Amino acid sequence: MQLLCRHLRIPLLRYFRFKTTYRLKQASRWRPESRWLQVGLSQLTTDSDARQNHLSCAFPFYRSITCLKRYCTHAHGLNQCQSSGGNMSLNSDDTASPTNSAASLTNRGASPTNTAASLPVLYRSEEFIVVNKIYDTRINSDDDTDYATVQKQLLAIHPELKNTTARHNFWFVHRLDYSTSGVMCLALNKKAAGMASTAFQKRKVTKHYLALVRGTVEIPQETNCITVSKAIGKYHGKDSVHKMCSIDSGVCVNPRDALTKIIVLEYGCYDNEPATKILLIPETGRRHQLRVHCCCINHIIVGDYTYSLRKDTEPYRMMLHAYRLILPVGDDLLDITAPDPFVSDVDTKWQPKTVVCRYEDYTKSSDIWVPPH
Repeated sequence: MQLLCRHLRIPLLRYFRFKTTYRLKQASRWRPESRWLQVGLSQLTTDSDARQNHLSCAFPFYRSITCLKRYCTHAHGLNQCQSSGGNMSLNSDDTASPTNSAASLTNRGASPTNTAASLPVLYRSEEFIVVNKIYDTRINSDDDTDYATVQKQLLAIHPELKNTTARHNFWFVHRLDYSTSGVMCLALNKKAAGMASTAFQKRKVTKHYLALVRGTVEIPQETNCITVSKAIGKYHGKDSVHKMCSIDSGVCVNPRDALTKIIVLEYGCYDNEPATKILLIPETGRRHQLRVHCCCINHIIVGDYTYSLRKDTEPYRMMLHAYRLILPVGDDLLDITAPDPFVSDVDTKWQPKTVVCRYEDYTKSSDIWVPPH
């Protein structure tokens, strides 16, 4: 055991240069050349409690043993999957299992140029390509050896789309948080990028997000809608480099106007704890806007490590998903929807009990702008 820890310490220190524990929430975040590291960790022990004790002794410098324990669970399943020759994805129990689904993780034995070939493409034209971004994936990176990005994943399956005039080979007309999954639009040429950027700047774009939040969200029965309009700015407090906050927090710097509509879809339980499925419609695009506004109503998004004060570590991901994007560009209208991941068939820990409003019914009866098909 001591010999194994001595061999693992150096590569782990190297990969822990990113100071967020999100790096360990998905096994695919590790580079292909580290397969021996995954196998070594998976063979420490098959018992999760014992595995946690081993790691807490071996890596006292790391502050989140929970995430290390979760990663070892992933690595153990990945090792089993590779030995069987199958693909791998994370199921609702936060373990690894063979699958052929579109959101499956990459084949770890593949070369770096062929990783993440399962990135789902929702739409493609001469001007745009729209993908279903996988959770816990960065948009792009200046590090050429970082293969777990949307940029590298898309180049792996569509190398012909590479544009050398764009900084990261594509024009990213909008962004999603690292932990957020769902609809993401990329422009394939500069003219298309300009049209899309203009639409975003003039707030002609409609974005719908789905989320699971902790607790039971109380709403007015007449409207089934809560409007949160608190301005959002940089959090000027301790132990947070990337955190944002609302203007009434007392530590908010340079707040900007922000507006979000929240609609309750379902009441239920996530992992036997009360939870609510909601529809989020932002009318502005501030950083971490949806996560901060959920905090403002005292209902943290399930799995949001940052805004739960590093307490919500059990879920395998943050439950925020970009469900629909309606983007007018010139004479065309892009109306793209990504599959809903927050259903019992996908995540058995989510058990809805009461349906308050169906998404289709709300978009038909509400006064929000939904362009005709």
